Amino acid sequence: MAVDRFTIRGFGTAGVTTHDAEGVQFRRNVGQGEGAEEGDIDFNVDSLAGVQLEFELGSKVDLMLQGVSRLSADGSWGARMSQGFIRYSPDESLVMRVGRVGYDIYLLAESRQVGYSYLTVRPSPEFYGQITDDDIDGADISYTRRFGPGLIRARVFGGSGSGELGFADGTHRASKSNIYGSTFDYIYRGWTGRVAFVQFNYHSSEPLRQLAGALRFTGFPAAVAIADDLSQDSMKALGVQIGLAYDEGPMLAQVMYGAGNADSLTGPNFDKSYALFGYRWRKWTPFVAHAGSYDREPIHDAGLPAIPMLQPLNAAVEAVQAATRSTQHTTSLGVRYDFSSRVDFKLQFDRTRVRDSALNFDYRPPTSTGSAGPFDMNVIAATVDFVF
Repeated sequence: MAVDRFTIRGFGTAGVTTHDAEGVQFRRNVGQGEGAEEGDIDFNVDSLAGVQLEFELGSKVDLMLQGVSRLSADGSWGARMSQGFIRYSPDESLVMRVGRVGYDIYLLAESRQVGYSYLTVRPSPEFYGQITDDDIDGADISYTRRFGPGLIRARVFGGSGSGELGFADGTHRASKSNIYGSTFDYIYRGWTGRVAFVQFNYHSSEPLRQLAGALRFTGFPAAVAIADDLSQDSMKALGVQIGLAYDEGPMLAQVMYGAGNADSLTGPNFDKSYALFGYRWRKWTPFVAHAGSYDREPIHDAGLPAIPMLQPLNAAVEAVQAATRSTQHTTSLGVRYDFSSRVDFKLQFDRTRVRDSALNFDYRPPTSTGSAGPFDMNVIAATVDFVF
């Protein structure tokens, strides 16, 4: 709806999700405090609603506000402003934004929040499940110009970011970091190539400092080294993503690779991959996808003797690392049907092999070795996406 210089838009996804893994809750990202139980029909995991307001302040300046309501880290439906910025664009080449801006680097999608803008039921949990809020309070600048037969587009962004993490014991906590990055695209006809870089700078939390103090008190060299790691004043995680997408005529395809490296055991060190292929036939678009995430480093304990008095410290160090694990892979089959240019229906089946991952909640009792071990999960979801 538009009235002179004011525009209001809405978007949302109504979804139902179920799976067959006993003792496991399925969730689409680590920012959800609850997941779908085995055999239940869950209406929360893949559903959300949002609204977007735009105000034209002048011929070159406008204001945009976007709010989203979805399942949050405390297990309730929460609402937050996902974007809110002033945009200045003196010409078609240069765009500058200040405020709360998105840094989403997901190819072939307007936003991870707008389900109608991408083919699958949800963005891949393996690739994006550890990112809960892909926005920053800061600024970005993008510049586009012709380069050979196509277009080259560069974008830099920076600011402070926040997110929420939900844990299997029902607790949750906020995470804050300073985020800087850049993306470089080359666009030629239906092809888009992208290289993206992002850096997260964050600080040790009070629980980590308390754990570091207890480890240092033991006097064991290995434990002291881990204590020094956990109590760093500043920690850093770097990420890179390389992607290639094709979207022209009836065919849609996408391949991506991502890698992350942290300078602390509190952060993830991973390699991720994703491939998607879809083919439009009238209003139907069947698709197949495969995603994988692999942690490079094994989980280390604190190096303390296996005596009852020190076992809680070993377990706490292992839990810190387990919270960022994401070793699993998923093969997906699905179909999308477009009722109109504003409404679609999607049905998707996922076969997931989980080896060592915190993307889902695993409540299975441990075995004699201390871990419940890998498991397979079949997930079925149906959604209706809409925009207006």
